[in-house]
Amino acid sequence: MSKIDKNSIDELIIRAKEARERAYAPYSKFKVGAALRTIGEKIYWGCNVENIAYPQGQCAEASALSHMISHGERKIKDIVILADGSEICTPCGGCRQKLAEFADTKTMVHLCKPQGIIKSIYLHKLLPLSFKFKSASLTQDINYQLISLIDLTSLGNNDTPQTIHNLYKKGQTLYGPVAALCIDPKFIKLAKRYVVDQPMRLATVANFPLGTDPFKKIITQVQQSLKDGAEEIDLVFPYKFYLENKNNKKSILHLIQIIKNLCGPARTLKIILETGVLKQKKLIEEIAQLSIEGGTNFLKTSTGKIGPGATLPAVKILLDIIYTNQHQIQHPIGLKISGGIRNKNQALEFIHLITQKMGEDWIHPANLRIGASSLLDNLLENKKTSLQSFY
Repeated sequence: MSKIDKNSIDELIIRAKEARERAYAPYSKFKVGAALRTIGEKIYWGCNVENIAYPQGQCAEASALSHMISHGERKIKDIVILADGSEICTPCGGCRQKLAEFADTKTMVHLCKPQGIIKSIYLHKLLPLSFKFKSASLTQDINYQLISLIDLTSLGNNDTPQTIHNLYKKGQTLYGPVAALCIDPKFIKLAKRYVVDQPMRLATVANFPLGTDPFKKIITQVQQSLKDGAEEIDLVFPYKFYLENKNNKKSILHLIQIIKNLCGPARTLKIILETGVLKQKKLIEEIAQLSIEGGTNFLKTSTGKIGPGATLPAVKILLDIIYTNQHQIQHPIGLKISGGIRNKNQALEFIHLITQKMGEDWIHPANLRIGASSLLDNLLENKKTSLQSFY
């Protein structure tokens, strides 16, 4: 276990104490507060809430999770749990499973008394052999899981405000929302009205689709998109500029750093590599590594507009790079596969490859996205067919 920097969780402890003071526990007389931090460095907190049907109620950890999810966050970095009394309070079994849904093998649980941290432990140590994505696929429709990974995309030249409204409605499925809507920058302000207080995030593109826009134009466009309410930027790497002269590397790196600084920690940057155009393993590795150095949150295979889209060999190259870098940088790197993924079987081929390399815990919207338009239709049709067969 890595050394715990107690100063780094002072605010978590403060928030957990404040939440505990607000707890409603007239039946147990045992107040608990919890405060969690996401990988985006945002903090959410909650307290236990009881009712006349005690012991039914809501634990502090579950309240904090609800707070996080309602703000569109999905990945826990660490959590503080603080209770009254002389004994430390560990999460109940149900809360351990709930936390595991939004955690990974690095997620820390800090068990505290009022005077501070008593014990810090990895969550997976509290819940070994937890019920995960692969286990769930054996007992429930895997379509639910795939839907939660989709960046539902509409980037057509003929898109209208009605197109965007229909896309939003389509993304709010009976089986849960998609991860994000990915739309043209000119529709961001409109779409923001739809996704306010929704877990569905709002993504747009820049330097799209050719990757040849002047850098000043790219920066101005991203600034406007963020101002209009975009939460995720899918930026096409200026690969033609790079291929013309690799000495352009420094200016490209500077561009990516500027865009990431504009996004800040709370908004996501995805760099589109256009792997189908690059083709060569060495080129893909060079551009992916440069994107990581610039601070990107995700590597994305392609625009879906030029050349081959996502392929298994290209995704394997990107996974190797992500795996190599994941312990060497300050933030996690995700993967977005995009271009030509139209049905469930295609999607599952990529999921299988990814789980082999990264593990089951990695299959989560905070790490993995699927950029697609028709995939959702296929999944919903499969679900409809399975229900008809059942009845």
